[in-house]
Amino acid sequence: MNSSDYSKRKSTDRKFSISWLLGREWNILFSLCFIMFCSPSCESGGSEIKKSKNKPLSNDNQPAVVTASSDLLTRILKVNGEALLDANQIILVTNDQISETNVSIQTYEKKNNHWIKKFTHMEGTIGHNGFSHYGAKREGDKTSPTGIYELGLVFGYADMVHTKMEYRQATINDYWIDDVKSTNYNKWVRLDAPPSYSHERMKRSDHVYKLGFVINHNIDPIIKGNGSAIFMHVEWTAGTSTAGCVALPERDLAEIVGWLDPEQSPVVVMGTKNELCTQKL
Repeated sequence: MNSSDYSKRKSTDRKFSISWLLGREWNILFSLCFIMFCSPSCESGGSEIKKSKNKPLSNDNQPAVVTASSDLLTRILKVNGEALLDANQIILVTNDQISETNVSIQTYEKKNNHWIKKFTHMEGTIGHNGFSHYGAKREGDKTSPTGIYELGLVFGYADMVHTKMEYRQATINDYWIDDVKSTNYNKWVRLDAPPSYSHERMKRSDHVYKLGFVINHNIDPIIKGNGSAIFMHVEWTAGTSTAGCVALPERDLAEIVGWLDPEQSPVVVMGTKNELCTQKL
């Protein structure tokens, strides 16, 4: 090989080496760019993808679905939220006009600080004269009281029913006293013979008290004349109003009774929509 050929080959080898090195550097640079801009990072997309793929969020972590009824509850909570702080179960009994006897009955339970609707919409009835205004309920006025009330015991004709609440079987010797002159006013008593003063039999000849629970209106303290024997019980017939209680179909009532849990501090919130949203109870 002469010197000219050797010089040409050496020049060619040098060019090939430079080209190879440049190409290798571009490949490394391209790979680094791809990793930086195209791969999921630990602080954003990557962790979110992993969470949604391997550990989906439960429904309990989602806000309550906004419906007409839950919007109503939201408005009630804005005014009366303090009175409902300890409650984790709400039975909401409402209508539009104070003299109406038909009511809408909604049930809610609190999950992770969100009120979620429990059962589908139910319908029932209240007193013959509708609701009384908050604090205005009086004995014999045939209205249902407006307010927020804790629940008392569940009662019925059967030996036992499906419930977590305290249950009492009603017998022919059980009476609820509604005579304002009696020392047992607005109390359940058991007597060997019917009392001589005004009362209600807890074991009736019909099905109305076959299942029910006490709404703790005028219970602590008991003020004579402010109303007695306020229950949620089985309706007489569909659409029939009451003397002051809340009535609904037995199937719906049994569903509510089976759901109630004393550990969840259940309450009844009842009244017209307007009063519940504007009056602090």
